[in-house]
Amino acid sequence: MRTIYGLGPFQLDPEAGVLTHAGAAVPLGARGAAVLTALVSRANECVQKSALLDAAWPGLVVEEANLAVQISAIRRALALVPGGEGWVETLARRGYRFVGPVEEIAARSVASLLTNRRRTNLRESLTSFVGRERELAEIEQKLPTTRLMTLTGMGGLGKTRLAQQAAAEMLDAYRDGVWFVDLAPLGDPTLVPSALARVLQVKETAGQPLLTALCNHLRTRETLLILDNCEHVLDGCARLAEKLLRDAAQVTVMATSREALHLAGECAFPLSALPLPDPRADAKSIARSDAVQLFTERARQHRPRLDLETQRARVVAEICVRLDGIPLALELAAARVAVLPVEQILRLLTERFRLLTSGDRDLPRHQTLRAMLDWSYDLLDDTEKKMFARLSVFAGGWTLEAASQVCSGASISKDDLV
Repeated sequence: MRTIYGLGPFQLDPEAGVLTHAGAAVPLGARGAAVLTALVSRANECVQKSALLDAAWPGLVVEEANLAVQISAIRRALALVPGGEGWVETLARRGYRFVGPVEEIAARSVASLLTNRRRTNLRESLTSFVGRERELAEIEQKLPTTRLMTLTGMGGLGKTRLAQQAAAEMLDAYRDGVWFVDLAPLGDPTLVPSALARVLQVKETAGQPLLTALCNHLRTRETLLILDNCEHVLDGCARLAEKLLRDAAQVTVMATSREALHLAGECAFPLSALPLPDPRADAKSIARSDAVQLFTERARQHRPRLDLETQRARVVAEICVRLDGIPLALELAAARVAVLPVEQILRLLTERFRLLTSGDRDLPRHQTLRAMLDWSYDLLDDTEKKMFARLSVFAGGWTLEAASQVCSGASISKDDLV
């Protein structure tokens, strides 16, 4: 029988990576559960930071700040019990120690208790999740007290992947599951409710609007809905989210979009590119960069023995800088190591739009960087396109004052420009 730990009123199932309190799953991601397991298995002992990092991020080089984020998440989870946040002690410059109540109990797996609740259409990912540990921890911290969260940012930043990873780690926190709705194929905002209805298998009935049927279906359900790629059907997503949040009190919506839904109570979560390495640093420092880790992880799918000795590490760092730390661009470039050495990839990146193509059939909108930009450009209205064209006279960016002088006039006033 597997080992399950009783922590006062909590139960920790290390194999399932689930912490429960009074029979309900506590929102604590897989990384947090792994750290807690490492501490609990050596209760009342100092567990070195390096051991905790190895437990939660096996085979990866990550910064200690990621561990601090998970420790904070564990303390918040244990704070459901008065004084529970004090069960994890910090031992300065050494590590952490679990000093709360611990017992090994013979019980059915927590995973089996939750099996019937685990209903989702999230697909198993075929690649590892690399980077974004801090963002993932922040989402897992905020989502339990947020009804609407929108991950925003330019194309190629990995908004969809981050949303899916967060949802997968928090699956057991939602009694009636997590449901993913891909809106990319839609061309009409009025079809957004139909897309959700197909996922939830809700049928439209005569005399009842589909949106009403969806609200009736979800009214008593504790569910997380992921509305993915909202930017081109933004109005439809906003109307759907507003109606659901008003009429279905236990529904949480996570959206991914290149702009926010602009609804009351919305928590906008902007994503930026991955932090860039310093190409002049040593190989060990370069290897800690999220951008380098992503490139290397994906490159090793094509060339498993790729290593980061000093000179190659600096070349990879230059590639990451040249591609601005954009995850999509890094993944497309990493695929090229199957036929090109990294030094040649760096030289060819002067023609990045031609080089960075992909044969991945799962990403039809992101076959190339140019396709990613075209998707964004097509979302602009005629005035925005005219403004964009006028901004093209600037090299290396601009100030608001300069743009006001150069780009206003002829249907674009200075107020509109801002």
